[in-house]
Amino acid sequence: MKQLLRFKQRWGILGLIAIAWIVALGVCALFGKLFTSHLNQDLKNRLQAPSFSHPFGTNNLGVDMLGLAIKGARISVLVGLAATAIGFIGGSLVGLTAAYWRGRTDRVILTFLDASAAFPSFVAAISVVLFWGKSVRNVILVIGVLTIPVIARIVRAASLPLVERDFVLAARMQGSRHSQIIVRELIPNVIRPLLGFAMITVGITISIEGGLSFIGAGVPDNIVTWGQLIASGRATVEGSPHLVLIPASLIFGTILALNTLSSKWLRGRPFPVIKESVVETTVSANASDAAKMISSNPPTDVVLSIENLHTYFSTPFGSLRAVDGVSLQLRRGQMVALVGESGSGKTMMARSLLGLVPSPPRVAGLPGRVMFDGQDLLSLSSEELRKIRGRRIAMIFQDPMTTLNPVMRVGRQIADTATLHLGLSKKEATRRALELLIEVGVPDAQRRMRAWPHELSGGLRQRIGIAIALAAEPEVLIADEPTSALDVTIQRQLLDLLDRLRRYRGLSILFITHDMGIVASRADEVAVMYSGRIVEQGSTLEVFAHPRMPYTRALLASIPRINHESHKKLAVIGGIPPIAIGPRVGCAFAPRCPDVIDACRTEIPQLVGNTHQAACIRNVVSAS
Repeated sequence: MKQLLRFKQRWGILGLIAIAWIVALGVCALFGKLFTSHLNQDLKNRLQAPSFSHPFGTNNLGVDMLGLAIKGARISVLVGLAATAIGFIGGSLVGLTAAYWRGRTDRVILTFLDASAAFPSFVAAISVVLFWGKSVRNVILVIGVLTIPVIARIVRAASLPLVERDFVLAARMQGSRHSQIIVRELIPNVIRPLLGFAMITVGITISIEGGLSFIGAGVPDNIVTWGQLIASGRATVEGSPHLVLIPASLIFGTILALNTLSSKWLRGRPFPVIKESVVETTVSANASDAAKMISSNPPTDVVLSIENLHTYFSTPFGSLRAVDGVSLQLRRGQMVALVGESGSGKTMMARSLLGLVPSPPRVAGLPGRVMFDGQDLLSLSSEELRKIRGRRIAMIFQDPMTTLNPVMRVGRQIADTATLHLGLSKKEATRRALELLIEVGVPDAQRRMRAWPHELSGGLRQRIGIAIALAAEPEVLIADEPTSALDVTIQRQLLDLLDRLRRYRGLSILFITHDMGIVASRADEVAVMYSGRIVEQGSTLEVFAHPRMPYTRALLASIPRINHESHKKLAVIGGIPPIAIGPRVGCAFAPRCPDVIDACRTEIPQLVGNTHQAACIRNVVSAS
């Protein structure tokens, strides 16, 4: 009873009426022959108006119009469904290809779609049907093919924002193939709006078939459809308008019912959000010993070495220098923090490491190396990179709201990564996913395995993201501002979790953030980035105690302190970051620097120093 009440509330009165209409239409289409096997001509009762014995009246041959309407429903529905299926299969392939590959592929497809939109499709349908002959097959093929450009545009528009979402990037980072990403990440996320539009399209194709049949360019005359009934009743419309009005009303009612169902289908319903409770992970005695060993022995072996990395983008105004000659090293068990304002190039550098930046618009052939396990990642093929992404180098993304696939249960998202890279069976991967949820401190892990992302709070989502990143036991973890969308309490829990994982697993972490307060208590080393370049780097203690670059000092000065006087103005950095287009001239921070000298505007500073390096002209001038 509760389910019936919930169903009624979900669809409403109009929705229930529409469902009843579509069900009746389906029964007529499937079992119409049972009701229309005895349709005979009765010239004595020709052109009768609707009556008790003939609810829809009779036509000019005395045949019952109700039986003809039921018989015509079969072909009309067949044309609507088949043409829509052709349009959606072809349009989805074209639209997904354009959205996923973008760049030159997208431009070529859009040109084709624009050209097809300029051509009068109804005229094309008439021409093709008359040329190839009138048949149900030809009508279905013509309408279906002419629907493809419209569907392709809709699919492209629905898929294009998803391609930029973090969960698609996370799937690439996990090493999924392009076909797997399209099938598992994109299609499930666009299927709901597409099914809604498909309902509308079925009604549109039925009306197009009616229009073609009305002008004699549809199905053969001996096949009954609603369009043919309208065409045959045209000659007697003045004396017997029911011959035209009844099949026209059936088409109109079907379109109205399908539109109503589409509207109700697309209207979502709210779901409860599960709040996060604090659960601390437990570490065994052996794990504690390993943690002490790692923390007591400073990391020495280099795991990831970034050498003179460049990432430029081609724009109408020149090359945009997103990453401009960055060099950085990450050792085993070490956390290196990469800090800087928004737009300084931190995220772009992280994505460039594993080829997650598309080209174009990225400019290819620039200098730089990313050495990992004796291999230059920038020189590897996409297939070779796929085996490293997610398996040996994993990534946590900034926004926990967009990192997870919204139409896939969280347990499966973790298990899929383990299956892909570790070759586990479904049962083993599920067990591994449960172990990871427990390890990252998700409460009631067994129940959360079957939860949808929208049912979880932001903190739980980020813990799930960490579990996915750890599923294949990577050696390097890139954390791209994983705490920026969380409140301070959840921030501390996640930072404690990352710290425990680093010490227990010997995990190397590149932690990207703009929060200097987080860096102070967590990172072993810090690299300050500005305008695509690293301007200062060294141990956290050295950089915080003796900052040499004015930009670093400005970032430190902007941190609120509890011992400051109340109502004291916070320190701010004047001006805005530069737009890094065109050749670099002088120090990028010079227009905002309070200590600028003439040499800063003409000379490009380089990193100077041993363990503590800074790129500042004043330091060089003072030393000389």
